[in-house]
Amino acid sequence: MIIKYKQPQDYNQQFILKLIFLFLFSFNFLVIYGYSKSESVSKITKKAKKGDREYQLKLGMLFLEGTKVVKKDEKKAFHWISQSAAQDFPLAQLYLAQCYLEGIGVDVDPKKSLSFLIKSADQEVEAAQFKAAMEFMRNEKFELAAKYFYRSSDNGNLESSRILGQMFLQGKGVIYDVSQATKYFGRAAEHGDLQAKLMLAKLYSGENGHMKPNHAKMVQFLWDAASENIPEAQAKLGECFEDGFGLTKDTQMAVKWYKKAADQNYVKAMINLGNCYALGKGQPMDQKQAFYWYDKAAKLNDPIANYHLAMCYVDGFGIVKDEEKAFTRFLNAARAGIADAQYRVGNSYERGIGTSSDLVKAKEWYNKAVIQNHVLAKKKYNMLMFNSYNPMDQNKLNIFSNSSIDDKPN
Repeated sequence: MIIKYKQPQDYNQQFILKLIFLFLFSFNFLVIYGYSKSESVSKITKKAKKGDREYQLKLGMLFLEGTKVVKKDEKKAFHWISQSAAQDFPLAQLYLAQCYLEGIGVDVDPKKSLSFLIKSADQEVEAAQFKAAMEFMRNEKFELAAKYFYRSSDNGNLESSRILGQMFLQGKGVIYDVSQATKYFGRAAEHGDLQAKLMLAKLYSGENGHMKPNHAKMVQFLWDAASENIPEAQAKLGECFEDGFGLTKDTQMAVKWYKKAADQNYVKAMINLGNCYALGKGQPMDQKQAFYWYDKAAKLNDPIANYHLAMCYVDGFGIVKDEEKAFTRFLNAARAGIADAQYRVGNSYERGIGTSSDLVKAKEWYNKAVIQNHVLAKKKYNMLMFNSYNPMDQNKLNIFSNSSIDDKPN
């Protein structure tokens, strides 16, 4: 059985989770704050000691970075940054928040870190707004997260716009609103954010039921993202060509786009490309190439790739037949919840193929597949239970209290 990869249904949550701990800024003072080499350390120190909050931050950053004339000293860095922050200097508050978060010259204190982060954010420091929003998101305080994502987005942060789009689709911290999601995705996409274009392509595909399909817009955004080497967009474009979804069916073009994404180690494209080689879609059938792409995806611990690789070992498809390797691959896929693989593992244990015979384990794996409504597994499971039935065993008597094949065994 060929299992074709499809796009994940809950892409919103996956995308947000990938961003939770993203840092958008560093402590590179020479770049961020514009330190001039013409200013002597003595001048900076003198002004800092007189209470100039900007020079206090400059001095703190010099101690933090270390220079040829200033030895790196995190405690002194913290002292001068905190002095500047105490005078309500928003950039210093941002750096002080990072000091408390990472324990730079001071003990780690997440509460103080967030407190200074909010102070900086409320003075319109965009990096602080985004960081605060991410912290609230991490703590599942979605309304507060939305508040700062709004402000960060208004200050030009494309990621904040994109995340707001996700939040409107999920109804987290805001009321579910597809039009608002489209607006914020569009704001990011308009300024070249390729991930936002991918999100819009998914919306206009109608695949998640958020809105009616608009294939013309779907292809437009999908093509933009794919042309800029976004592997997920390339794989999706390949699926559109293969299935004739929004585009004229063209399996050669499908293979072209699958290959672009697969060359970037995008697992879904590897599986679909392997399927094309296995079935002779878009190019002549090539068993070795099919095995190659399944194997490459399996090395990235993909369960569907493991299933296909197991089938290759079973049939000697592109590789020497090996029942033990087939069983190992089936087991890996079965443990990840692939119903067909669970059935195959049960069958292997029942018949002693690639492993020793074990009817107890066979029933266990058949039952896992039964839970997922695997038809052949239901028949096999009930047959094994029938053959092991003992009328004196009252614990098993309930199995036959109802003749429906869909009943779950005790």
